[in-house]
Amino acid sequence: MTHPLSAPPHQSQPLRRHACALAAATLCMLSLQPAAAHDGSDASIPPTPGLQINAAAALSYQHADQPVPAQRLTGVLGLGDTPTDQRGWALEHGTLGAGVRLTPLLGATATLGKHGSERAHAETAWLEARPSADSDFTLGAGRNRMPLGPVIGNAGHLDRFGQMPLIKRAAFNGDWIEDGVNLSWRPHLEGAFEWLQGIDAGLWRARRFPGSENAAWAPTVRARAAGPVWGHAGDWEADVFYSRLEPQGRGAYVQRSNNGHIHTAPQCSASLRDITCFDGTVDLLGASASWATLLPGVRLTAAGVLRNERGNLYSQNGDTRYQGRTRGGWLEALWQPTAQWEVAARQEWLRNSNSVSGPGAALVAADANLLPNNPSRRFTAMLGWRPRAGWLLALEAGRERIAGKDNNVMALRVVYTPGPLLERSW
Repeated sequence: MTHPLSAPPHQSQPLRRHACALAAATLCMLSLQPAAAHDGSDASIPPTPGLQINAAAALSYQHADQPVPAQRLTGVLGLGDTPTDQRGWALEHGTLGAGVRLTPLLGATATLGKHGSERAHAETAWLEARPSADSDFTLGAGRNRMPLGPVIGNAGHLDRFGQMPLIKRAAFNGDWIEDGVNLSWRPHLEGAFEWLQGIDAGLWRARRFPGSENAAWAPTVRARAAGPVWGHAGDWEADVFYSRLEPQGRGAYVQRSNNGHIHTAPQCSASLRDITCFDGTVDLLGASASWATLLPGVRLTAAGVLRNERGNLYSQNGDTRYQGRTRGGWLEALWQPTAQWEVAARQEWLRNSNSVSGPGAALVAADANLLPNNPSRRFTAMLGWRPRAGWLLALEAGRERIAGKDNNVMALRVVYTPGPLLERSW
């Protein structure tokens, strides 16, 4: 028996149509005239031999009708974990790291991170080499954030908005950090291809969600471009990425209120009690773009992610075939009338469509948190003041509808993102 678990038909469309539209929009942007800006390699590694120490933190007080973040994203095949309620005073995120360049050709960085009352964890442990000091190519290996582009990669991470975007939570369970190897190319092209700013190609271990402990290595590619808009209408930047994962035995808890936030899926090799499991293929496609308009201090940003999954979904209540699509993104407007003040608004959306067929389909779908299947949305506005370099004091207000429940959120935030605290050269 087949159980389609989608949102209403007008909200669910084939992945092919979404992917084609996303690719077409990105290619259209990439065809605009070029600019000369280039993003570099890991910024926490000094450009010349030496050492630097880095630290950053975000502290907030949040008031809301319901827990923040929401306890469930219904209709999403995730890990079944329940994030810690961050209402009241909480440490959103803190990091402490060091970067060292041992020689002009070899550097390394390591960063510890902490969220609220969770244990500190290693966010980066990265070794980076290049064939010459002025080479366009860099080879890195170790643990790092996946190369998704700065718009998607930095959102929810010491960001001007406090909450993790809905699609990042649904697609990656938050920040996507993995172990692997990555080859970066940052060309300095001229002429017709000056718009091409960089390409990343890597293989990643994919042990963290949406991968699993037994997953194959996941190929991931990312391209970045930038340039002036036609007619001298400002400057733009764009990123697009793709990754394919093959998780085996990716477990998820039958959601309870006491699971706590996790990043690694529970094992399916023993009992299936209170666990659902997925074996199959995951395709991830994302794109983002940012436009610095001609209006003084006004920047517009858009981002979108698609996750397509197909394979076997099973629990102690049945063994089924599963197909699911998660799609979402956000639009953001930022106005900075002066160097100290900024006003921003972000509109987010998240939708899912799922199909489960086979013995016990309805029970397995319920175990996997696919029922009910409610679309989610969030609107947030913020007013920020930067009294000095590296500091942001922000007042934030928003309204969201998640899992069929409305929630009003108010937040007072302090974000500290200075430059290097210590620098030494040799």
